[in-house]
Amino acid sequence: MKAGEAAFGRLGAAAVRALGATWRVRYAGTEHVEAARRAGPGPVIFAFWHGRFFPLCPTHRGRKICVLASEHRDGGRVAAIVTRMGYGCVRGSSETGGWRAARRLIRAVRAGSDAAIPVDGPRGPRGVAKAGPALVARATGAPIVPVTTHARPCWTVRSWDRFVVPPPGALVTIRYGEPIVVAGDAGGGVRRATQRLEAVLNRLTGELDARNPQ
Repeated sequence: MKAGEAAFGRLGAAAVRALGATWRVRYAGTEHVEAARRAGPGPVIFAFWHGRFFPLCPTHRGRKICVLASEHRDGGRVAAIVTRMGYGCVRGSSETGGWRAARRLIRAVRAGSDAAIPVDGPRGPRGVAKAGPALVARATGAPIVPVTTHARPCWTVRSWDRFVVPPPGALVTIRYGEPIVVAGDAGGGVRRATQRLEAVLNRLTGELDARNPQ
């Protein structure tokens, strides 16, 4: 990690921790995480939309999770922050370093770590799932757990993913969906799991946003 990224990571991690400490956080669907751990080898693969990642960062510290960050410049900043906050991190994306990152995530899951993958990153299109989580799930036997977030009020960045940042004092909801187990066939299982993951994440996110209007 470059010196500038390391310094950014220290400052960024401190800011994220301080901001997260002001939120009121509620969880929904935690029974799905427990069911996923019982159904597989123990670790799970958390899959979420890129734009809903920020609330997960301070709320999931200390849980032995390995995060996938892109090899773009923004990914370097994310990696610096999450590493400083105690997460494992691998770099790669569907565009660059994807297979290398997948192999590293597979090793991490087999060693007992959960994985965390933004499924439409790093450049979108928004709300369209890529196959990464399903490929790691097929190789490890670990179920995928869809997870999404909502904040009221929230700041929304004018970016491709409409990145959500809860302000101080926000009410943050974290919702988990039913686990998805990937069949071990040559490719159909990965395709079906990815399609199901996309549908579930869009449904869960839409329901949260509709029930908690700004």
